[in-house]
Amino acid sequence: MTNPLAILQALAMESRSNPAAALARCEAMLARSPQLVPILCLAGRLHRELGNLPRSRERLEQALALAPQTPAALLELGMVELASGRPSRAAEYFERHTAENPDRAQGWYQLGVAREMGGAWPEAADAYRKAIGHGISDPRDVRLRLAGVLARAGRPAEAADEFRQVLADAPEDVGAHMGLGMVAAALGDRKAAEAAFRAALVLDPDLALARQQLIHLKTVDSPDDPDLAGLEALAGREDLPPESREHAGYGLAKAYLDLDRPGEAFAAAARANADREARVGLFDIPAWRRRVADIRVSESEDPARGSPRGGPAPVFLLTAPRAGATLLEQMLTSLPGLESRGEDPVIEQILATHAPDWPHVPPTDAALDAMRDAYAAGGLDSVNKLPGNIRLAGILRRLFPEARFLRVTRDIRDTGLSMFLRDFPDAARFTTDLESIRAYLEGIEALADRWDELFGQAIHKVAYESLVAEPETTLKGILEFLGRPWDPACLEPAGNTGPVSTLSHAEVRRPVHTGAVGRWRRFETLLGPLTDPD
Repeated sequence: MTNPLAILQALAMESRSNPAAALARCEAMLARSPQLVPILCLAGRLHRELGNLPRSRERLEQALALAPQTPAALLELGMVELASGRPSRAAEYFERHTAENPDRAQGWYQLGVAREMGGAWPEAADAYRKAIGHGISDPRDVRLRLAGVLARAGRPAEAADEFRQVLADAPEDVGAHMGLGMVAAALGDRKAAEAAFRAALVLDPDLALARQQLIHLKTVDSPDDPDLAGLEALAGREDLPPESREHAGYGLAKAYLDLDRPGEAFAAAARANADREARVGLFDIPAWRRRVADIRVSESEDPARGSPRGGPAPVFLLTAPRAGATLLEQMLTSLPGLESRGEDPVIEQILATHAPDWPHVPPTDAALDAMRDAYAAGGLDSVNKLPGNIRLAGILRRLFPEARFLRVTRDIRDTGLSMFLRDFPDAARFTTDLESIRAYLEGIEALADRWDELFGQAIHKVAYESLVAEPETTLKGILEFLGRPWDPACLEPAGNTGPVSTLSHAEVRRPVHTGAVGRWRRFETLLGPLTDPD
């Protein structure tokens, strides 16, 4: 067989059943003829699939050195960078690929994956749309990914449209029903959310997450509630995946709290937290304390550069999870002209990519410019409640000297209890036991104290307890600090139609109340580290 194309086709076919043998043949050919670009590309792919990323990169770079616009080399190098955890670098290769091959759906799809991994959700959505438009082989999967990034980008109505499109073609898709329910809940449409979650349960009666979400849409007022009974049955099922039992446990904790059965609520959450801790690992308290100390040391003076530039002043909330930030954000964004940025992580993501050694090594001017431009593109007349703001406040002050910071505080016992009872993402390991929660909250306080010391008149403290007990007085003080006129609309956050995609989506749709203040007292004998003075 002397035809080069036929040889390549034979190797590609062999790689499907015996990749190691196909790779050995590729390497033997390259030892004789190192300039065979198609064989270099195939060898690069096989090295990647077999786990040898450095050798894969070497072969693909050799191919690009010989033929700089080779589509397969660009695509494969992007996938090597994705596998190496470098989505920004991967996106550069995929962008080169799509620029040269705009009609190839796979390049657009991989660009979407890279953008999604890097947190550039609007850009990921655009790439996924192009992949669908150019005939990607599995449009349903791409639509689900598209819907997910639209939801994270704060565009839940568009996400809902994509989920509906999936369901029009595949009404049995459980993930699409769940996604539709989540975005409906974020938009405050409880009826649509309930219908979607119940449709998912018809297809998968063991789907604990659907029952958990149904519990969060309502107040459980009867021990005979069928959704409660369903969760109780699922929580004891050893044959279910650990994540399912965890979802059931957190749902039970919320239901028992509604029924004023604090002991059972705490026990259900404790079991779920223990399961999650066994699955994802312990929170590293010493590492967290070192991180806090490093940030405090790195910021020894007000980081604002010169005088504020004027124009819109972004608002950043500095707080721990479950301390009232979502309620305050909904109040403030009820005002005309002040938009919600939700928990926009763009600064955090660019910092992680372009200044990985921060806080030991400060970000370069180029990195700061990239962060400033990326954030400004989303609008500066806005409120951002990302919990990570408390770590990044020095960077944020440097980027936006005109910014205003609201330090939101809440009794550590109520905050910690709420964290313990709720279903957080796996990355939030600090929520799974009370010792970790206390250490985490102490670190948050230490960081907030540093910003109080440095920011002067640019930071204002807001106590959750005052916000719910005396909302008008508290909000007038906040608006005076922000330089904005009083508007009674901010007293009605339940009327805010903006999306709420956090754990608080149901709570903030209700009128302001003080029912969660002092809730810890019902659990006082169980809270240990949260109530101990030392």
